[in-house]
Amino acid sequence: MASTNRYTFCVYVTTVGVAYGIDPLRALILEDCDRVAPEGTGPAKILLHLDSKRRTEIDEFSISGFVGIRMDEGSCYTVVVPYPKRVIESVTSDSVCEVARDSSWRTERRILRYGELPNFAEILAVGTTGTVVPVKSITRKSTSDMFLFNGGADEAGPCCTELLSNLKGIKQEKIEDKFRWCRKIAEVRD
Repeated sequence: MASTNRYTFCVYVTTVGVAYGIDPLRALILEDCDRVAPEGTGPAKILLHLDSKRRTEIDEFSISGFVGIRMDEGSCYTVVVPYPKRVIESVTSDSVCEVARDSSWRTERRILRYGELPNFAEILAVGTTGTVVPVKSITRKSTSDMFLFNGGADEAGPCCTELLSNLKGIKQEKIEDKFRWCRKIAEVRD
């Protein structure tokens, strides 16, 4: 036996499926433990984390980024992504914002206050494994607050549907990739 003097390096690339499914989810604000603080991490899968100090700013979901969609005057949509220092930058959030701008929607990256939740028509959990998943409701037990999005419907709202359709269309080459996200991999030759 001897080691070979020839190797083939291969990279396999595939689109990611939806980890949560596509049905709207219910989210819970967990206040008796922290994601990255002295209280530790909670046991639930889809939790909305607020800042650990005052619990007044929205950070992100437990394994997904937070995206809020507001309908402004004139039926114009605005996509809002929290931008505190505590949130991990998300390629999926960035992609959602790019697709939204391409559809002439406004986008904002800023500190997002808990009190703004009722202003959103739709909330999305976005990330590599979940892609874009609608959130049906967010509940905060300590204040008895429960916010419904897309009227609490059991299906995705129009914004989620459009964004997800456009993202999938780009990945599957059914829609033009104006952003140059997709790359053709050249065939390996000897």
